[in-house]
Amino acid sequence: MDLFLCNQSLTLGLQNMKTKPSGLSYMLKMRATHYLVSAAGLAMLAVGLLADSDVLAGSPAGQLGQWGYMARPFVNSGIRFTNIAAWGAQSLGVTDDGHVIAWGANSYGQVDVPLSLSNVIAVATGLKSSIALKTDGTVVGWGYPGTGGDPPAGLSNVMAISGSHIAALAVRSNGTVTAWGANDFGQLNVPPGLSNVIAVSGWQQCLALKNDGTIVRWGDDLGDPPLGLSNVVVISAGLLHCLALKSDGTVVAWGLNLSGSLDVPSGLSNVVKIVAGHYFSLALRSDGTVVSWGANDYGQTNVPHGLSNVVAIAAGDAFSLALKSDGTIVGWGDNGAGQITSPTSFGNIVAISTRQDHCLALDADGRVRVVSSWNWFPGTVLEVLPPDCTNMVGIAAGQLHGIALCRNGTVVAWGDNSSGQTNVPPSLSNVIAIASGDRHNLALRNDGTVTAWGSYTNVPGGLSNVTAIACGYIQSYALKSDGTLTAWQASGSISVPPGISNVVGISVGDGHVLALRNDGSVLAWGGNSSGESDVPTTLSNVVAVAAGNAVSVAVTGDGHIVTWGANYNGEGNIPQGLSSVVAAAVGDGYVVALKADLQIGYIALTNQTPSIQFHTFSGRQYSVQYSSNLTSGAWFDLPGGNVSGNGHAAVVADTNTTANVSAKFYRVKQSP
Repeated sequence: MDLFLCNQSLTLGLQNMKTKPSGLSYMLKMRATHYLVSAAGLAMLAVGLLADSDVLAGSPAGQLGQWGYMARPFVNSGIRFTNIAAWGAQSLGVTDDGHVIAWGANSYGQVDVPLSLSNVIAVATGLKSSIALKTDGTVVGWGYPGTGGDPPAGLSNVMAISGSHIAALAVRSNGTVTAWGANDFGQLNVPPGLSNVIAVSGWQQCLALKNDGTIVRWGDDLGDPPLGLSNVVVISAGLLHCLALKSDGTVVAWGLNLSGSLDVPSGLSNVVKIVAGHYFSLALRSDGTVVSWGANDYGQTNVPHGLSNVVAIAAGDAFSLALKSDGTIVGWGDNGAGQITSPTSFGNIVAISTRQDHCLALDADGRVRVVSSWNWFPGTVLEVLPPDCTNMVGIAAGQLHGIALCRNGTVVAWGDNSSGQTNVPPSLSNVIAIASGDRHNLALRNDGTVTAWGSYTNVPGGLSNVTAIACGYIQSYALKSDGTLTAWQASGSISVPPGISNVVGISVGDGHVLALRNDGSVLAWGGNSSGESDVPTTLSNVVAVAAGNAVSVAVTGDGHIVTWGANYNGEGNIPQGLSSVVAAAVGDGYVVALKADLQIGYIALTNQTPSIQFHTFSGRQYSVQYSSNLTSGAWFDLPGGNVSGNGHAAVVADTNTTANVSAKFYRVKQSP
């Protein structure tokens, strides 16, 4: 039994059904990179899917989430924001219902928003912690203890907040300032008698804006505001420079003029908001446009062309955010921790792929999306996808490059080309699966052969009957139709152990390998410095595996995640209550997962009659469709395949199967 997937919808397929013995029932369980089949104790193998990326079978409800060094919650698209904040490599937003969503770097728990937090009107963040101001004037914090995330007991009547490196500031309704956290630059040394304050802003230096339009400073000595500065309505403290917005809409800057951070554009006027970042500055004008100046090493001052209707701005170390009037967020600049990509933009994802800090996603419309990427050296532009990266069915992320599989069986590539990894062979066609290592790629063709390009292209001579492929740092693995593995550039402890058989899935980490067998068990070999090769003895019913840097992840048939190995960055801290997971991938210090409400539980084949089982939701309508050729894009309603959801499982049988059908694919469409 060969199984195929169409990424554009929830699709599973059976091929060569006429060759199966009559009377046997085959059970299909969803897996991330391949599909697991068990049949009355027989070892049947699944064919490799359209990508080495971890694949969700096209559910429009697929949500992407992350935890570990990089984090982002599972959220639906359509959420609207009313306030934003940023620092370092993390971003926060307040939703229109008073909740907080945070994403990006999470080394200190600064984006681990408390689950019970609500009624929030403003947020602020610092190097290691974050805080939220509630409608009742109280402040809630989280992150690394002693760095601003633990407000003083009894703090109340707060009307404004700010982060300040590894401290935090609050303005109370009586015009006084409270500071807490670490005092590494004197941020806690609030001047005695300071009063009539209406706003604060901090980095290493702290600023307080008084109701008479003047500014008081303390902390790191960047110099006092310009003599005579008055009529100030907004303040912002950056790393080594400060900004003040005057009531006439002009901007004043002082401090150290590193990378032009003090070079306010000549003629800048009608400004309503300002933000000082890490050697760069942002200004929001009354017409909803944004002006930026200063450092631009990550493109943080390259305001997107045509950006308009902006109502708020925020800046981190090397990235910028803009909140639009429709409640959506636009980001630009450094995206090494995914900080410029709002979680609400990843609610329709069908595939994910990771390599170190590089994470790609594929949406249900066939568009490639960059979740996170490092731009480590000039010429590596991972954020700029080629214009032909549409109508895709598969993705694979390399260290500094990416590749995508087109529906017509060709491959496109972009990013770093130092080892020829984006030089796709001109004659490459009929590709059904792709995989990427750090600087090399593999393509599986529909005849079972493998093509490689970039570094380490020495595919073993005569390799054939391949059904799936996987890449490590420099290693390459091929899964054959007989359930055995072939590897190259994989010597020593990660070479294929003797006697490995009945394999249906493979994942290669930085120094270890995971193999999924057709009975739902997992084998591991290679490095074991953090227990990454010590498969839990109770682990069973596994339908997907993913290996990373000393971290192992398994997805079980009931949609749950199991992790083992390193937990240095919180890779093992699975979000509370996470379920309905259909795919997982592991990056360098983080885990990415896809969850979906709509999923096919199995396809059973009894007496040559396939039956498609799927869960339904009350009030929804479902239609089972079939196709004999995925590339044609033609789908047909299965007779008897229209189902009204009732909250229980539905089973639809295809009684129209003929013996001369070589391949058949199924999908379930859900309607409101």
